[in-house]
Amino acid sequence: MAASDHGQDASLIGTSVAHFQIVRRLSAGGMGTVYEGIDKTSQHRVAIKVLHQDIAQHRDVTLRFVNEARALNIVHHQNLVRVIHLGKLHESTPYLVMEYLDGVSLGTRLRENEGPLPIRSAIQICLQAASALTATHEKGIIHRDIKPDNIMVMANADGTPAVKVFDFGIAKLPPEHMSTELTFLRTQSGQLLGTPFYMAPEQCTADAQITDKVDVYALGTVLFRCLAGRTPFISAARGDAAMMHVCAQQIADPPPLLSEFLPTAPSALVALLDRALAKDPKLRPSMRELQQQLKRLLESDAQRAPEPQGLLEQAASLERKKSGPSGSVDRLHKAPRSRLRWPYIFSAVLALWFGVLLLWALLQ
Repeated sequence: MAASDHGQDASLIGTSVAHFQIVRRLSAGGMGTVYEGIDKTSQHRVAIKVLHQDIAQHRDVTLRFVNEARALNIVHHQNLVRVIHLGKLHESTPYLVMEYLDGVSLGTRLRENEGPLPIRSAIQICLQAASALTATHEKGIIHRDIKPDNIMVMANADGTPAVKVFDFGIAKLPPEHMSTELTFLRTQSGQLLGTPFYMAPEQCTADAQITDKVDVYALGTVLFRCLAGRTPFISAARGDAAMMHVCAQQIADPPPLLSEFLPTAPSALVALLDRALAKDPKLRPSMRELQQQLKRLLESDAQRAPEPQGLLEQAASLERKKSGPSGSVDRLHKAPRSRLRWPYIFSAVLALWFGVLLLWALLQ
């Protein structure tokens, strides 16, 4: 979105909100703009998220801003983005000041990677996200919109991924923290909350009695996406039709096994994802159990492999070699080798038959 699309975008650069100076624009979307800022007291970099003025007129949207700040202030965890300040511009346009994250979203990384992530990296990322969500669940907070675009990935000094979960705008908070007005608006609207490709079956039916198991399903889908190169359910349709098609699959169709796309995946990982994607939320593990199982996979791999490259990485490396330089093969449509021979055999028989006919014609 260009700066000219919203008059406030260009005018805010160089100005101050509270004790933060706005330095430059980082990104913009349909809802608002994110700027880089400087805390004039500590000189620390911050991210300042400002709603567009026209969007800010919608009460439910501004309430989501408040909801996000409340959710992140209830739980303090190293894998959750930290909210520093909540305020308003000109008494009408809300803004949110958060810690500055020097990284890219998992969604961007997956789109740029053009293929599955290495198994170890994918588990490391989802393990940290699970740790953050375990903490929020213990406080009675359900995120409801876990997806790659809401997981920020940075790098530690040793090169391992460092993760931050963010965007709690549609999170379900405990009654004592939830805005009564926002609860009423959601109840009255009857709209689906979340992203269909990552929504649990009960979430797709707008079930008011959802539990923290919807986050388990969503994070399981994120891990599946990282390793298979696609979500369990996809649609060739577009727009609303695609969303409806995917929701219908989430509700009725059994999810594919990870091994259909990644035959070298450890059986324990395949089984864990199958449980996380169970239709019945009671059959899914808790977020804490999912976290523990992912941690166990990493630890057992490290213990078994004295080499720097463990079994998980060896499996991913083997899969990349089998699938060619791009590393992205649609294994659902990859025909067995025996089936690929038949066109050649048929062509040879047909050529021989034409040769016999030609020879017979010449001898007449």
